Amino acid sequence: MIGRCFSSSDGRGSIGNAMVRALSPRNWMSSRRNRRMQSSHTPTISTSSSPQGVCLCTWMTHCIIRLPSPGPGGVPRGGLGGSGWSAGELVYIEGSNNAFQMQNGLLVFEAESTRLAGAWRERTSFGGYTGSAYIVWREGNTDTATDREKSDVMTYIIEVPEAGSYRLQMRATSPDPGDLYNDLFLRVLGDGIFAEAVDPSPEGNTDYVNMGQDWFKVFNNSTERWSWQASHVDHDAHEIFINVAEAGEYVLQIAGRSNQFRVDRFVLFDEERFTENQATDLNNPESPRG
Repeated sequence: MIGRCFSSSDGRGSIGNAMVRALSPRNWMSSRRNRRMQSSHTPTISTSSSPQGVCLCTWMTHCIIRLPSPGPGGVPRGGLGGSGWSAGELVYIEGSNNAFQMQNGLLVFEAESTRLAGAWRERTSFGGYTGSAYIVWREGNTDTATDREKSDVMTYIIEVPEAGSYRLQMRATSPDPGDLYNDLFLRVLGDGIFAEAVDPSPEGNTDYVNMGQDWFKVFNNSTERWSWQASHVDHDAHEIFINVAEAGEYVLQIAGRSNQFRVDRFVLFDEERFTENQATDLNNPESPRG
């Protein structure tokens, strides 16, 4: 089955030239092996609806597909533009060939190492960043409150070589530690991946939040200086872990929430192999891609 992804540099969904090849809906669900897709280079994260479904494509050769909701008798009808397709389950399609590759339990990637979206800007004016720059959302905007709509989604493809639980850290800063400036939204996608937040208390009890593959807030209270912190749960900072059931490629996405929030670098690491100081050492190079 052949479908066409829409792509647009302005985000308005004009028709692009990325042809995609997919298996039948039944085969998509049958096995991880049958969830592979070949795609030509697509210049932006984009959305399209067609009789073949809704395709969310990144600028890398990677797509996410929403499956159909059939009508009576298994015949699709209604839905998006009368195509019979609606917002069903997200299915991860492997094969980006451009994923950040975890090595020996450590994954490092710069925030600017993907295509910018919406109000995200790449800047170098605030010193001390790693890589070639940092990113900032709604730079200079002091009039608009936080955005809860998960706007301006940026996508990072990562490859994890083995099942495990990996701690997330984020190097960031903001002009104010308050809720209007100090956070972003994040989620993970893929077959067998989920996010959780854990707070080991001094008493030995553990508060636990399972975010699954839903969007959740990640905050960093550093003010006008770069610092490592990736926390969840307001007023009770929980550490964030990304859990994967098996080796493979996965998606990590961020979206804007707080004005003027600056982000420099992310790391994922195995706490049994690295201390936090080792994992966040600025001498660690960005992970290779492939």
